[in-house]
Amino acid sequence: PKKNDELAAADKVMGGNQKKGKQILNVNAKVIKPQLLTDEFTTTGVLLPDEEVDLSFETSGKIVEINFEEGTPVKKGQLLAKVNDRQLQAQLQRLVSQLKLAEEGYTLQVKTDSIILKAATEAGLFHAKESLLQLSRFGNGKVKCCTINDAPRYQWRGFMLDESRHFFGKEKVKQYLDIMASLRLNVFHWHLTDEPGWRIEIKKYPKLTQIGAVGNYHDPKAPATFYTQEDIKEIVAYAAERQIMVVPEFDMPGHATAVCRAYPEYSGGGEGRWQHFTFHPCREGTYRFISDVLDEIVSLFPSPYIHIGGDEVHYGNQSWFTDPEIQNFIKEKKLVDEKGLEHYFLRRAADIVASKGKTMIGWDEIIDAGISPRKAVVMWWRHDRQHQLVKALENGYRVILTPRRPMYADFTQFGAHKV
Repeated sequence: PKKNDELAAADKVMGGNQKKGKQILNVNAKVIKPQLLTDEFTTTGVLLPDEEVDLSFETSGKIVEINFEEGTPVKKGQLLAKVNDRQLQAQLQRLVSQLKLAEEGYTLQVKTDSIILKAATEAGLFHAKESLLQLSRFGNGKVKCCTINDAPRYQWRGFMLDESRHFFGKEKVKQYLDIMASLRLNVFHWHLTDEPGWRIEIKKYPKLTQIGAVGNYHDPKAPATFYTQEDIKEIVAYAAERQIMVVPEFDMPGHATAVCRAYPEYSGGGEGRWQHFTFHPCREGTYRFISDVLDEIVSLFPSPYIHIGGDEVHYGNQSWFTDPEIQNFIKEKKLVDEKGLEHYFLRRAADIVASKGKTMIGWDEIIDAGISPRKAVVMWWRHDRQHQLVKALENGYRVILTPRRPMYADFTQFGAHKV
C-alpha cells in the first residue's frame, strides 16, 4: 500500500480501538507482482499471491510499517528483520505461511494454452522447471494438463560421494549433480579425504596430491588422482546453477592416513593396517597444518559448513596409549585419558573452523566432546546407537539424519540383506 494509506489506517485505529490495553493496528497489505526470472521456458506468475491480505497486529502502543516495495520480492528474512517485537514476529511468521513463502516451494500449472511456474525463490522456480522437464521426459515430449503444489519436507536433502576410496572424476560428478537436481536434492556432501587417497589440490602442501593422492580402495599404488582448485571451482559453480550446496569433508583426527603418508610429521602413529591413521593430537604444528588447509578449502567452497569427520578414532590410535609425548600431554592438560584427548582435538578443530567463519559438521561421535551446539552440527550415522541421537537433541544440537541402515548404499539395506 501507499504510505499515506497505511498511516491513515493506523490513525483511524489509534483514534479509539483498544483491546486489553494494547493498540490494534489493521494493515491492508497488497502484495505486488515482481517479474519472475526467465530461463529456457517463458514463465509468468507471481512471487507472492496478489490478493489483499488483512492483518491485525497487537502492538504495545507501537505503529509498525510494513512496506512492500514495487519490483522487489519480499523474502522471509527481510520481512522479519524489521521487527523486534516477539509477538509481532510470530504474527508475521503466520503471514509468511499465509503468503506461501516456502523457501523452495513452487506451483506448476499446465493448461491447454499455457504453462505457469510460480515460486517464492529462485530455488523454487528451478525445482518447478525440473518438474516440468520430468513430466516431459515421462510423456515422451508431451505434458498433460495438471496442477502441482510442491514444497520440501526436509531442509537438508543430501547425497554423499566418497572419492577418497573411488575417484570418479569431474564429468561423472556433474552427472551426479544433474541427477540430484532432477530429484530435488540440494546438498552435495563431497568426501574428499580419507585413508586411501587425498583428492583436492592444496597449494601450500603439494605432497598431499603428489603422495597423498596415490592409490585407491582397490590398489594402493594406483596413479595419483585429484581435483585441481580450478576443477573444484567449476564443480561448485555447476552445482550452484542447480541450486545445490557443496559441503566438503576433510577428515580428522582419524581417517587421516593419506595426509600422514604425505606429511608423516603430523602423524599420530598407529600400527600395521592402522599406521598413520590419526593426526598427532598434541603438536601445535598439526593444528597449524589443519588451519592452513582449511584456509584454502574455505576459499573454494561458499557453503557455511565444513565437515571434519570425527569418527572411528579408536581404530588407529594405539600409539596414543604408549607414546610418552602424548601421555605427558594428557597429564599436563588434565584430559584424564585417550578419549579425553580425542575430545580435546575435536574442540580445537571446532574452534579453527569457527575462526574461518564456518560451522563444523561431524559424525555423531562429536556429541560427547563438549563442543558448543552453536559451533557444530551432528550427522547421526550409527543407526544402532539411538541414544546418541537422543543425546544430541537433548543437548541442543542441530542434527542431520544419516543412519547407515538404510542410508548407506554400500551397507546392508534391510535385515536379510548381505553385502
